[in-house]
Amino acid sequence: MNFKPKDFLKIIIVLSLIGKLLFVFIFINLNDLEYYEYGDIANNLYQGHGYSLLHEIDKDGNNLNRSVEPHISAYMPPGYVFYLYPFFAISDTVVRNLLIIFSQILISCLLIFLVYKFTRECFSETSALIAAAITGFLPEFVFASTHIQITLFYHIGIVALLLQLYKLNSHKINFNTLIVIGIIFGSLILFRSEVLLFATIIIIYLINKRDFKESAIIMGIIILIILPWQVRNYVVFDKIIPITTSSGLNLYRGHNPYDIGLWGDDSLFARIRSVRNEKDFEVKMNDIYLESAFTSIKENPDKEIVYPFIKLYNLWIINTSDNRTFNIIYLIPWIVFLLFSVYGLFKSGSWKVHKFSYLYFIFFSIVAIIFFALPRYQTMMKIALVPFAAAGIEMLYYKVKNIIK
Repeated sequence: MNFKPKDFLKIIIVLSLIGKLLFVFIFINLNDLEYYEYGDIANNLYQGHGYSLLHEIDKDGNNLNRSVEPHISAYMPPGYVFYLYPFFAISDTVVRNLLIIFSQILISCLLIFLVYKFTRECFSETSALIAAAITGFLPEFVFASTHIQITLFYHIGIVALLLQLYKLNSHKINFNTLIVIGIIFGSLILFRSEVLLFATIIIIYLINKRDFKESAIIMGIIILIILPWQVRNYVVFDKIIPITTSSGLNLYRGHNPYDIGLWGDDSLFARIRSVRNEKDFEVKMNDIYLESAFTSIKENPDKEIVYPFIKLYNLWIINTSDNRTFNIIYLIPWIVFLLFSVYGLFKSGSWKVHKFSYLYFIFFSIVAIIFFALPRYQTMMKIALVPFAAAGIEMLYYKVKNIIK
C-alpha cells in the first residue's frame, strides 16, 4: 500500500486526538478543573453578574469573602471568555468540563493542519509532516489543549496570521489577504492584548515600505474589531482602557524592587485594599500597580539593567524560578526542540523569506522585557519555532545520511 503525505497527516491527527483523550481520562480530574480568570468571568456573566471578577485581594486568608460582590472587570480581554460562556449553560460540572476540553482537543486538530500547511509552504512536505507530529505530541502542547488555557487559541491565531503575512512577500498583495490579516489581528488582540504590539510592528514595517494603503486597511479592520470592547470599557469605567486593566500588574511583576514575577508587598496590598469598594476598583488597582512599577524602575536602575537578560533567558532557555520547568517531561523535549530550532533557523536564515517570523520572535522578546516570561509564555512563543525545528530535523537527517554514504 502506498501512503500519500496526507494519509500520514491524517494518522498524526487521529493519534494525537486519541492520545489527548487518553491523557484527559487518565490524568485530569474533570470534577475539579481550574477555570482561572477566564472561566470565573464567564461564570459570573452567565450568573447575571455581568463581565465581572473577584480578585485575590477579595480573599481573607485562603477563604473567599462572600460579602464582596464581583468587580466590574476588564482584567481579561473577552475572546476566550466568550468561547467558554456557552458551556456554563450545562449545570453538570463533569459534563461541562468534558465538553470544554473535548472541543479544544478537536480544535487542536485544526492547529496541526495549519502548522502542516504553513511548514509545507515554507519548507517541504517532509518538514511539514514532522512539524505536524511535533504539534500533535509535544507534551506542553498536549497539556495546553487539555486545560482551560488560552494557549491553543493563541497558537491557531499566530499560525493562521503567519500564513497570511508570508503572502505579503509577493510583489502583488491581494486585497483579501489584507482583510484576513486585519481580522486575525483584531480577533487575537481580543484574546491576548499584547498582540496589539505585534500588529503595530507589522504596520510600522508596511509604512516603512511605503505600503500606506495596505497598512491603513489592516489598521482600520483592527480598530473596527476591538472598538466595541473599547466602547464598553469607556461606558462602564468612564475612562479609556487600552485593552485590559491588568497591564499595571504585569508591568509591576516585571519591574519591582524584589524579584521578577512578584505580585507585591504588604504596603502595596494595603493600598489596593483601601480602594476595594470603589466602583472602578480595577482601574484604581491598575493605576497603583503602574505607579509602583515606574517608581521601582526609577529607584532601582541596577535591577533594570539586569532584568532584561534574566527575562530573555527565562523566555528562550528556561525559567529557573519555576520548578515545573525542571520536570524531565518538559525539559528534555524542550532542549531537543530548541537545538533543532536553532539549527533550522541558522540553515534557513533569510530575511526576505522569513522576516515575519523573525518580527514575531522580536515582538515576543520585547513583551518579555517589558513584562516578564512565565513558562506558558514560552509555550505560546514556540509555536512559531515548530516549522524551523522540523526543517532542522530534516536538514540534519540528510546531512548525516550523506556523511554516512
